[in-house]
Amino acid sequence: MAYGEASVALIALYGCYDGAMKTVSALEVRRRFGQLLDEAAAGERIVIERAGIPLAALVPLGDLAGTDPGRAAERQLAALAEVRRLVAEAPPAPTGWNAARFVRSDRDRDDRRPTRPAAAADPSRSPQRR
Repeated sequence: MAYGEASVALIALYGCYDGAMKTVSALEVRRRFGQLLDEAAAGERIVIERAGIPLAALVPLGDLAGTDPGRAAERQLAALAEVRRLVAEAPPAPTGWNAARFVRSDRDRDDRRPTRPAAAADPSRSPQRR
């Protein structure tokens, strides 16, 4: 695996576990590799750092499927194919239909207009209209 692919996999791994992973230094890995390997085999996810920078991860073998960039691309392509299939099966839009106009009318009907940020709502901060 190239450096870029490893970085993508590590980022994906971090995203999957919401910071609930154990972090150890490279030196600690050298000292306690057997114990850390047992923990990973039991389901623990361990990030290995050098100088405070995450460089690698020791994870259960079953977790690799979720971090493989090739499999992630396959899942994305399958999802895109499903969206295309659904669009192809959908009935055509009525003549003259406009999505922006539909959203505006829906907001007006339900009175769900977006709120303005505080700076824009404050008349002293916004330019006066003539």
